[in-house]
Amino acid sequence: MADVKSRKKIGFIGWWAGRNIGDEYIQFCLRKAFGDEFKIKFIETSFEPNFWNLRNINSLDFLIIGGGGLFTKSPFFPFSHFNDWGHRLKVSFGFLGVGVQEISDKYKSVMRQLIERSAFFVVRDTGSFNLVNSLSPSSKILKAPDLTFLYPYQVQRKTAQDKIGVNLRVWNFDQERTYDNGQWSQAINRLNKAKKPIPLSFKKGLDDRDALRGIEGTKNDTFCIGLYEDVAVMVGMRLHSLIFAAQNSIPVIGIAYTPKIPRFFSDLNLPEFCLKVSEYSRLESVFSEALERSREIGSILAHYTRNAEQLLKARIEDIKNQIKNSPS
Repeated sequence: MADVKSRKKIGFIGWWAGRNIGDEYIQFCLRKAFGDEFKIKFIETSFEPNFWNLRNINSLDFLIIGGGGLFTKSPFFPFSHFNDWGHRLKVSFGFLGVGVQEISDKYKSVMRQLIERSAFFVVRDTGSFNLVNSLSPSSKILKAPDLTFLYPYQVQRKTAQDKIGVNLRVWNFDQERTYDNGQWSQAINRLNKAKKPIPLSFKKGLDDRDALRGIEGTKNDTFCIGLYEDVAVMVGMRLHSLIFAAQNSIPVIGIAYTPKIPRFFSDLNLPEFCLKVSEYSRLESVFSEALERSREIGSILAHYTRNAEQLLKARIEDIKNQIKNSPS
């Protein structure tokens, strides 16, 4: 452990105030991985790149941006406008554990500059890696699993695993960002096991409990990993509802509301268990297959989790050494 006074200062930019358990667990993993060797500071996304904010950020020894889905239809603010203010960012920075949904023509120059200026650009899935590397091939672009695999969020499983875990989210913003919550609720309720709603987001307007109202079963007003203790199969929309299940070797069925969901299943090599948002009529047959293959799928998920943890820890050690050896 480094002497407190000699520790370098690292800032982490991410979605830390969104009342989302996935982001909160990413923050926990970063704190645990870096906190003993560095002074760390968490910075919320969407800050204004004004004099005072940049002065504080430039006082750091290094800036890490991530993890999570920070690049959707555009880079997140203010990095969506990096060409306008990036010359005033003096601290070295890198991207870690980020997802990149798409890169439109409008933001190609911004993305190229972010890659060029960064010390490393670590993405969390193969789809993101291929997308970023096709825009600007670079040895800085690396792939490693979602940051929560640094310390898999696991629970002691009960012998009787007889519940269907369910996570649905609010997704009714426009023509491209919507799904039929009622049809999905009915399809899930028809499955022949008791249902367990598992909310992960509690932010007003994005509260999973609102989306889960139509699901039968005892309602849960909070989240704890213990909710997974008796789940036989997890049906989920939010990525981390599925990741936490996978980390506990629970067969998963994903509802692909954004590209990050099928990408996760592709990396698991289980694409047949990812359904489009319109495919609620296929749920029953896919659920039956998940039950029939539960032991096989559990082994695949356990193997993936072990390898993901080892790869991430090696990647983090490389990054820590890079920061320690860089000029202050």
